[in-house]
Amino acid sequence: MTLGEGICWWLTEFVFRFSDTGGHWAEDDIYLMAARRIAQGYPDGSFCPDGSVLRSEVLAFIDRVLAYIGFAGDSAGGDTGDTWGFSDVSPDDWFAAYLDDVVNTGLMVGFPDGTFRPGDPVTREQVSLIITRLLELMGAELPDVSDHDVLGSYSDYDKVGEWARVSMAQAVLTGLIKGYNNQLRPKDPITRAELITIIRRVLDYVYMLRVQQ
Repeated sequence: MTLGEGICWWLTEFVFRFSDTGGHWAEDDIYLMAARRIAQGYPDGSFCPDGSVLRSEVLAFIDRVLAYIGFAGDSAGGDTGDTWGFSDVSPDDWFAAYLDDVVNTGLMVGFPDGTFRPGDPVTREQVSLIITRLLELMGAELPDVSDHDVLGSYSDYDKVGEWARVSMAQAVLTGLIKGYNNQLRPKDPITRAELITIIRRVLDYVYMLRVQQ
């Protein structure tokens, strides 16, 4: 991948306000990410911060992150017609343009039955895997962890899938994902506000690593 030399990490002037985010706990993060053209709402002017996020929507969010950090992908706006072969994805789907960069970089993958399941909500443990892959793609070094040491104190640690325990532990240890009243809630669908806040933390984490170099 290629990272742009002149990445602007700070808030630029952005005066648009979503109709349903005033006073929300994630309001500042939503507008900060909107200023970076990562958070986008719906045609009616809403953002639906407490709504769940579908796999197709995560594609769009993550692809905009890749564009923001200066990622030079293979699709580059060209024809993406037959590059994935998912049985439930059509080139005419609204999210098809985002699929190449996100899937080809390994940030998201399909299922063994050949589907992508774009209409499925994304869970917190699934997001932990996506963001740790994103950090690795951005060249960030993640800590070696013992998932039990990091997550064992949470009351629902045993509900985290084996496949997600290391990524969840890394995300929790680095402060990218936070628990709720001693719970991780790994199977809960992540909300749009939660995802945007996590993306902001990912960008801040990489920025701080660069400052320290």
